Amino acid sequence: MLRVFCPLLPGLIVAGFAVLTLASGRAEESNSSAAPLTAVVEPQSTQLAQLATCTGAEATRGGQQLRELADGSTVTVAPMTVDLDGAGRAYNRDGFEGGAILRLCNAAQVHLPDGTSYHGAESDETCTGRFLDDLARIEAAGWDDPSVGAIRWNGILATGEAEVAERSVRGVRPVSIGDSRFFVSPTSLADANYPIEDQARYVDALTVPYAVVGLESGIALGTLGVAWRVNGCAPGRSCDPVPFIVGDFGPRIGEGSAWMTRAVNGLKTDVPIARENRFAGNISGAHVLWAFFGGAPIEPPYDAIHVKEAADVAFLAWGGRERLQACRDSDIPQANG
Repeated sequence: MLRVFCPLLPGLIVAGFAVLTLASGRAEESNSSAAPLTAVVEPQSTQLAQLATCTGAEATRGGQQLRELADGSTVTVAPMTVDLDGAGRAYNRDGFEGGAILRLCNAAQVHLPDGTSYHGAESDETCTGRFLDDLARIEAAGWDDPSVGAIRWNGILATGEAEVAERSVRGVRPVSIGDSRFFVSPTSLADANYPIEDQARYVDALTVPYAVVGLESGIALGTLGVAWRVNGCAPGRSCDPVPFIVGDFGPRIGEGSAWMTRAVNGLKTDVPIARENRFAGNISGAHVLWAFFGGAPIEPPYDAIHVKEAADVAFLAWGGRERLQACRDSDIPQANG
């Protein structure tokens, strides 16, 4: 009988697995009066065969190639680029000088009264010149004056709208974090126990392992999975599987939080992330095996401790490294062909 030991989550039921508790050195029922020390996951007998297989049907979702397994999980091979949404230090009104990790122009689509528009980061010259000039004028005019222009913010929480050259522009007033010059950076997954303007509502890219998926991927926010760099791990590093939560919507599967990209690459995750190293761990090629477990989303909080514990348990219940290895050894489709 396969016995999987999981940390400090007594009484949990994960994907049809009965979870017992370990107390006083022996397995007990979860209503034991003894203090639980370790959760023990016992796979149901009907699911044993699934834990060592990665067979399934090929499918296309949101323009990406995936494999759907019999238990409802999904696997694919894709890149892993860095996502910094949810990081409270991502954007600052004063840019890098204010301690931001990213340039403010990266989040801006500028709409002008003459009917033209441009992205603030379309070139370095635009970012450091034209954009800053338009930003200053639009801010001074209150963000939504149609005679001056407006900025649609992406990656920054913003409210309000403006009608500029007969075009409705939504999300034009960037929301600051308290009294600071930093702006709130949201994620699609959010903890409703916090107000919309509170950065704590969102999943922190600097501390939490989260994946980005496409809206048409069929993969739900708040569900769990695991990512493993199966090719190109740098010599001297240990590129181990990293369990994660699905924390944000984006164009497609193939992005992960800054914390996760570092972990997947065997880099230190306790190094402060700043402008100079913000893209460390970026993987442009199809070198990462992604497994999405499916099932019901977990409940908040979505802090690092809770997410990592829940994702670790779900990974073991799904079949752990043995099943992940079976997926690696099979011909998993590349998401982007």
